[in-house]
Amino acid sequence: SIRRKILERLRHVLSAQRATADAPLQLMSAFGFHLVRLSISQNEAGLPTEALDAAQEATALFRELARRARDAFLPNLGAALNNLAKFQGGVGRRVEALDTGHEAVTVARELAQHNPEVFLPHLATSLHNLANQLNEVGQRKEAVDTAKEAVRIRRELAPSGGDTSLRDLVQSLTNLAVFQKREWSSEGAFGQCARSSNGRQIT
Repeated sequence: SIRRKILERLRHVLSAQRATADAPLQLMSAFGFHLVRLSISQNEAGLPTEALDAAQEATALFRELARRARDAFLPNLGAALNNLAKFQGGVGRRVEALDTGHEAVTVARELAQHNPEVFLPHLATSLHNLANQLNEVGQRKEAVDTAKEAVRIRRELAPSGGDTSLRDLVQSLTNLAVFQKREWSSEGAFGQCARSSNGRQIT
């Protein structure tokens, strides 16, 4: 494919430059973005193992970039970590996915602390994902606690975020209801979803 040809060309250039000096950051970044896109395409094509390999390589690359220029590339590392955790879970490597999910949340917290207007939604997404990963390994209480934090943030974002933020909130509320099903009645869980939507219809 065209993407593979671009990746191979970038890989060749990077290898040659790394043999003598640090590769340019923008070249490394371009390579990382192509790897992320390739991983998503491979996953959609039913190639989970290949998708995981590309996601791992992209994450390692953005980790190096964040080490060299943290402010510029930390957001890319956070996105790559979320992507990697998804594909790790997809091939049954749940413990690894959980570790990666924790790291993604750590990165997102740092970003949101410095620029909440831009990165608070990213923190909510990382928390939402982590709650699912905790649930997958049977850490029910931790899953509930994490889901509650995701709900709290998304509830704050919903009034000014439009339909997308509202859908995100309902998604996190649904997850929380599932994780709390032993403690909550069905009426209570759906009641919270209904109250949070303020009567707005989800389409």
